[in-house]
Amino acid sequence: MTNYNKRILLINIEIPSIENNDTGLTEIVKLHRKIRGKASVLDPHTEGIRFVFNKCTIFSSSGIAYLGAISTQLKHKGINVYYNFKSISSNVLAFFKETGFLQKNFHRHFSKDKIPSTSINFENFVGNLETDEFVSEKIVNYIQSKWLSDNNISIMPQLKEDLSSKMFELFANALEHSKSSLGCFCCGNNFNEKEDQQLTLTIIDLGVGIVNSVKTYFKNRGETISSEYAAKWAFTSGKTTRVDQTGGLGLALVEDFLNVSNGEMKILCNDTKLDIYGNNKKYSFMPIKFSGTIIKISMRPSKHGIYGYKNEFEGK
Repeated sequence: MTNYNKRILLINIEIPSIENNDTGLTEIVKLHRKIRGKASVLDPHTEGIRFVFNKCTIFSSSGIAYLGAISTQLKHKGINVYYNFKSISSNVLAFFKETGFLQKNFHRHFSKDKIPSTSINFENFVGNLETDEFVSEKIVNYIQSKWLSDNNISIMPQLKEDLSSKMFELFANALEHSKSSLGCFCCGNNFNEKEDQQLTLTIIDLGVGIVNSVKTYFKNRGETISSEYAAKWAFTSGKTTRVDQTGGLGLALVEDFLNVSNGEMKILCNDTKLDIYGNNKKYSFMPIKFSGTIIKISMRPSKHGIYGYKNEFEGK
């Protein structure tokens, strides 16, 4: 992630604990503002950024996705990024390895560390989904073999296929609206504590942001809309900023599944936050803007049942 041959002045940035909850997402937004502020005034020829983890005691998959995104963005801007590994606690370092983050970004140092086969590992998807079939296949495979794998959840084939299709649209939305050559970054986790299982997946892009993208789309048509309207429009079935008008997200199936799996989805974008609990939605204003989009899905699937459409169980 960095060029080790230069002698440059390093600006330390403390990485806080990022928990698997709303507080953790807020910490990401605050951290992003801090990093962008530091990066905007440094000279990339003589200065670099070093992430220090002295105050970080716990980390989440959302934090992993964000670190991957911001490190890549800084490097793309010509800014050297360093990680102070000596400051990382053993449990946080173990989680970094478990998600494959270190193996992917610091391969020379962590190539011998195995990534568990059950890991919903850190990934970066880049490309044009309309022209690059390989990227589409890679995303679908990630959704089906990592997040919705048999190890994580028991789900019938047709529902899995349909749910994967809607999950794919979340990735497509991130790639479409971000207008960033860096693509989107994701990471998940499967928490198993006795009878309480929690399955999470976070998708992050640091581009224009869905809300701003939709606002621009309407502005070019001579219309001015609010951030809340833009968010509602973006996640309505059949609505799209694509020139050919194909696609459009629509979250009905995802919402229904979240409802039966005791799940929720959080979307933080520009100045808007959307909380989805089953079929209930709540929009709120974010005082600290996030330049990009964070989508986090959490569900608590039952360990004692199989999910599927009613007709998939008929005759069984």
